[in-house]
Amino acid sequence: RLLDWTSDPMIATFFAVEDQSAADAAIFVLDTNRMATSSFVVGDIFEGPVLRINPPLIDERVISQKSVFTIQSYGPNHSFLPLDQRDLLAEAGGYETQLTKIIIPAEHKGQVMLDLLFFGVDASIVYPGLQGVGMRLQSLVRAVGYGNDIF
Repeated sequence: RLLDWTSDPMIATFFAVEDQSAADAAIFVLDTNRMATSSFVVGDIFEGPVLRINPPLIDERVISQKSVFTIQSYGPNHSFLPLDQRDLLAEAGGYETQLTKIIIPAEHKGQVMLDLLFFGVDASIVYPGLQGVGMRLQSLVRAVGYGNDIF
């Protein structure tokens, strides 16, 4: 029901390829420009179309990850229906949002992560604090493992 998104395509790509498993990665692009926006109160029962929530900037991660949230009701019969299987009607007038799925093949995830590193997008940007610094050092070690001289 509540999904965490980023408004930054580079950060979205980082999240997609961060997991270096053998599975393909995916980036979902959701056009929220014409969606209803609200200061929805957590705990309220939400029934209706997809709603964009712009969170208050009170947490370092929300700021660094450029977070945006969406909330949606369950599908028919109150069963969960994945977002990419829905007809997303964001307004009473029937505006259909555009949801696009971009696949990054598993064999390219390491190179994409390395490209992000060269563009200055790494764990130290996405995860502020010592956790991000440690994760950045791990990614540098992996990059050298791919045969790159990055120092």
